[in-house]
Amino acid sequence: MLWRLVVFAETEEDHEKAWECLCTQFGDQRAILTYLYGTYMPVRAQWARCFIRKYRNFGIRVTSGTEASNNNIKSYLLNGMSHLYRLVEAIQGMLEDQEREFRQACAQDEVLTAREHVGRGSEYLGELPKMVSQKALSLITREHRKALKGIPSPANPWPDAIRSCDDDCTVSIELGVPCYHTIYRKLITATPLTKWDIHPRWHLREPVSEDVHRRILDPKIATNLRGRPKNNPQPLPASMVVGASSQTRSRQGLDSQSQSSQPERRGRSPGSRNKTTLAHFAGKASQSQSSLSSQGRTLPLGSGKTTGMRASGRRTQPSVRRQRSQWELSSDGETTL
Repeated sequence: MLWRLVVFAETEEDHEKAWECLCTQFGDQRAILTYLYGTYMPVRAQWARCFIRKYRNFGIRVTSGTEASNNNIKSYLLNGMSHLYRLVEAIQGMLEDQEREFRQACAQDEVLTAREHVGRGSEYLGELPKMVSQKALSLITREHRKALKGIPSPANPWPDAIRSCDDDCTVSIELGVPCYHTIYRKLITATPLTKWDIHPRWHLREPVSEDVHRRILDPKIATNLRGRPKNNPQPLPASMVVGASSQTRSRQGLDSQSQSSQPERRGRSPGSRNKTTLAHFAGKASQSQSSLSSQGRTLPLGSGKTTGMRASGRRTQPSVRRQRSQWELSSDGETTL
């Protein structure tokens, strides 16, 4: 429930307060809080309600329609052992069924209209009940109820004034329907809404011109009507950091003070701990090479392996074999002769 408040908060202030409440409630589960803070919170502009309400999404808050299509296509396959041609046939059948259902729903919206959208009290809609879908009419009716709070009535002869439309009102941007500020101005001037006040996505039929040449001169421009913002991970404010308790912070402060008061220990320097193994071996090799050059003698590479440390042409260790005596050397010379 608390995570739902974080996701669907209307303002950034409420969003941060809900996150702080979540961290306080689940303070003993540091692992999950750290995961949420490092994985989801840097890209909160892609899923948090207070951010996505500033983009045109028509009320669609799912991640992608591919997941729904994947689930639908499985119902058209008999089993999981079908071949590729059968999959293509299933996709074609699914698309045909979806198109037929969509056309039937549009035709039903043209014929059948809810009672709240016809008759007395719906004059502000004008011809919209025959031009836009029921979903759009429901959204407009919701904004109309908000606008009625500023209209004098027998129950409320002195209503509160409707404030002017500002950046906090994102209904027109997000849903593509007029907000209650626009409807309030229409009610005062007794002007009905027109189809030009509604985004073309909610229209039941696309306007078809009788002039064939006009469609050639003014072709339909493809626009991206929906989609979530592609934001990069953004830095989070310091107030949203998953902080430790006051006791832990005080303990860390005492530890740092005790470490600073203690004398420096003998041993490896702190900088040497970051050296890599390759640098360590390179230092040893340079030391051995300098010691051999100071002695002024070189040893050829003997028989054996020629890889690794022996590939440099020098022995890494002095020979452990004993020196041969003069009798052995003379016997070898006689054998050779």
